[in-house]
Amino acid sequence: MLGISVALLGVIIASSRQTFTSNIFEYGIPTTVEGILFYNPIPHLRIRVDENKSYDSVYQTILMIGAGKHGALEALKRIEKKKNLSFDGKSVKLKGSLIYGDGKALVQLSDDSDILMISQDKIQARKGMLRALGEVTLQGEVVDPKCYFGVMNPAEGKVHRSCAIRCISGGIPPVFHSSEKSDYFLLLGENLQPLNQEVLNIVGDNISLEGRVFEFDDWKILMINRSELHTISATAIRHRMIASMETDMTFCGMN
Repeated sequence: MLGISVALLGVIIASSRQTFTSNIFEYGIPTTVEGILFYNPIPHLRIRVDENKSYDSVYQTILMIGAGKHGALEALKRIEKKKNLSFDGKSVKLKGSLIYGDGKALVQLSDDSDILMISQDKIQARKGMLRALGEVTLQGEVVDPKCYFGVMNPAEGKVHRSCAIRCISGGIPPVFHSSEKSDYFLLLGENLQPLNQEVLNIVGDNISLEGRVFEFDDWKILMINRSELHTISATAIRHRMIASMETDMTFCGMN
């Protein structure tokens, strides 16, 4: 009976634990990636993933991030200054550490990363390539993609809030993980402006967001009205303050 009880207890504990992700962060392993580098709406590399040269070629968008808890823009500007070149909208080849999982990919630029420009011809801005998919209301959570698609486990929820706040405040683009649709949306304002500071108070919370969705290669963009986001953020702050007073606990957030 004791042996059976121990075995059952082991099964219960194993089944109750959170499943480890299969996401991968190739930290310290440089990979050469070639594509078109865009700075807007967020720094990213657009690569062709098929051999089709026609208009309907399949592309993948790789988000770009910096080392540590920083966005890629500072690193890109430093490399531009060093080379006296502008990479925005140009075909380039670069080395970085890949992060990937659940069909999404990012590349981290290190302090010694280099970028080789393949063509001086500038491609049109990505704003004109977005395809509108309509208005939606989504339930889910704001996460930082570096940890979420990397090897952090868990990389969401209240236990990861403080880390995600530091990543997003450092310039890493926020991503909305829709729990009901099992999909991922880059969060941007109504004019495609960054929302890093505006989302800090709702990171790690299960919330509902309304906005317009646009197709962005293998990603989607959720455009949110900034005033509505401020209202949601203020409500989250009030709820957290009430909870902290009732439980005599502090919380992570930005005022």
